[in-house]
Amino acid sequence: MTESLPPEGELLAFVQGLPSTINESILLFANLYAAPDQEPVHLGAATRIAKELQTKDGLVSFGAVLRWRGVIDFVIRRMVHDAATQQAKLEHLRQSDAGALADAPAILNHIAAAQPLASRHLAAAARRWENLLTGPLSDQALWAEETRRCQRPGHI
Repeated sequence: MTESLPPEGELLAFVQGLPSTINESILLFANLYAAPDQEPVHLGAATRIAKELQTKDGLVSFGAVLRWRGVIDFVIRRMVHDAATQQAKLEHLRQSDAGALADAPAILNHIAAAQPLASRHLAAAARRWENLLTGPLSDQALWAEETRRCQRPGHI
């Protein structure tokens, strides 16, 4: 029997396990939505998520899990739903010069070139994500974790 990871570990393992064909696409949008005022988006955005999840403690870390879980869920579900329109969205982002996107053209070009294989990888990642949302990252599991953390003195 495998030992379960804390929510931060489950989320981080998912992010770090995304195939290269889809990780930049998912993480580009996740970073834009969850941390828009941070440094410019660049390849390796999983490092930013990892840093946030690993450098906070208690309920602050738990809040980061909730934020990233919600944003990643939105991005994955939107990508699955709109796979056909993603190319147009990427083109719109390419033409934008807004803040964090100023340094992103290489990411956008890479995402566009990887589309065929990325579709298959996205379907597999969406299945893995659903398993997390019905297991260790479900509302019920997170409610229990929140209660556990609230009972630990000094971990807010």
